[in-house]
Amino acid sequence: MSCWWNYDIAVYGDSDKLIELEKALPDLTYKTVSGEEATVFQSIRELETHFGFLCIHASRNYGADSPLLELCERFPMLTFAGIFHNDTAPERHWSFEGRNGELAVQEHVDNDFDENRAPTADEVKAGIKKRGDKIARLQEELSHLKDYLVRHHRDQIGDALSEAEAMEIGERIDAEATVRPANTTEAIARLTRWLEERRAKEETAT
Repeated sequence: MSCWWNYDIAVYGDSDKLIELEKALPDLTYKTVSGEEATVFQSIRELETHFGFLCIHASRNYGADSPLLELCERFPMLTFAGIFHNDTAPERHWSFEGRNGELAVQEHVDNDFDENRAPTADEVKAGIKKRGDKIARLQEELSHLKDYLVRHHRDQIGDALSEAEAMEIGERIDAEATVRPANTTEAIARLTRWLEERRAKEETAT
């Protein structure tokens, strides 16, 4: 019988150590109570730095707080906080905080939880909208990253983009560069006229 644990973690502290953790986490292991080496997280859904803290959404079969304790002991200069829960006890979750290599965990129980209650249509629609909005934001961020790669590192695209995609973005950027001088000239002319008109009004007022 499996017992999957899900973890939602925010990590903050020294930026170099955050980068080190982000790079190491997919292959990081710890020793279980039986003495075996196990991967800290068997599935990582999100591992990304957000303005000074590392966001981790991950899961593993069995483990409870053992992987968290390993992270705290391995990276004592970082602070860990978040929640975790398992699929066999949906009415319970645990919050935690890890500082200076030590882990504090607190259990929370939802006494009003009803495992037979099905989500309402409105709840499902809200979930769909929330995920749709997130996908749209990610698509926009992805487009900006692709554009930046072609715009500033066209000779280092590698396999990040398909050949057709890189060519399409490159053609658009080249077209923008072609028309930009004309736009710049017009903007300068408008600004010059505005300055001349303002000076004329100031001289009239005096």
